[in-house]
Amino acid sequence: MNRYIPELCNPQLLISSIKSEENLPWTDYPELKQVSESLDRELLSLEIYEYKIRTYRIVRQLLGMIVDEGNVEIEPLLKFANDTDEALFIFDRELSQYLQLIYRNGIKLHFSREKLSDQRLPIGEERNKVAEENAELLEWFTEQFEVSREYFYKHIALG
Repeated sequence: MNRYIPELCNPQLLISSIKSEENLPWTDYPELKQVSESLDRELLSLEIYEYKIRTYRIVRQLLGMIVDEGNVEIEPLLKFANDTDEALFIFDRELSQYLQLIYRNGIKLHFSREKLSDQRLPIGEERNKVAEENAELLEWFTEQFEVSREYFYKHIALG
């Protein structure tokens, strides 16, 4: 019996012996294996929760930058696409498509701003159309603070 004392004092040793089922000190307690599996599930749930929160913060950070600057460069959009790429595997298709919409509208905003900055775009109907598109996109991004909160609430809320 003394040979099992180190396992009792060291949770890592206990868990590894439970998982391997070798030298299990109490073979008549199969619920220990269930406890180990439950702990694994809880750790995975915590990792998924942390990923979801991190994704939410990435979205809010991009929205804040766009609304603050009134524009967005390509590099932050590419970083956003890369940082949220795995969302399809964690969230449902609806939220994944929403993240893609943020990216696409960011690209549209970038290029509409580029057109407005181009001195070759003459003052007139075409320039007004681009300015209107730019204003609509900025308004859309401003509204996304509340919209994104609702999307993520469905997937992250604990209670």
